[in-house]
Amino acid sequence: MEPIYERPNGIICLERELLVRDFVAALNERRFGRGSTIEMLLHEDIVYRPSVGRCVRGREEVMRMCGDVNDAFEAFIMSVDWIIAEHEIVLVEHTTWAKLETTQIQEIMGFSSFRFQNDLIVEWHQVHA
Repeated sequence: MEPIYERPNGIICLERELLVRDFVAALNERRFGRGSTIEMLLHEDIVYRPSVGRCVRGREEVMRMCGDVNDAFEAFIMSVDWIIAEHEIVLVEHTTWAKLETTQIQEIMGFSSFRFQNDLIVEWHQVHA
């Protein structure tokens, strides 16, 4: 008897990987308003779950949160260290460099998972080291 599990089409996984790379690039561009790349990549019912703090629900609220985080820093740049996609999930290990006005640049290791629904990010989990 053959297993029921079906391996996803490699092209679909690659597309999701590229969408997450576009998302990281959009975070680095620091534009979070209407018509932004961020808005186009997020599902209207997205849930952001940080390692510490409250969940943020909905596209508008997640965009606002991204803007607030970036506004708090003089510099904030994220770089993908490795990425893997399987089914509707994309896993990313990343390094973020962040600088407050009164501090030196800090290097922060992190891990994110993204779940897709209809080619939009519907869940984003974030862990920082």
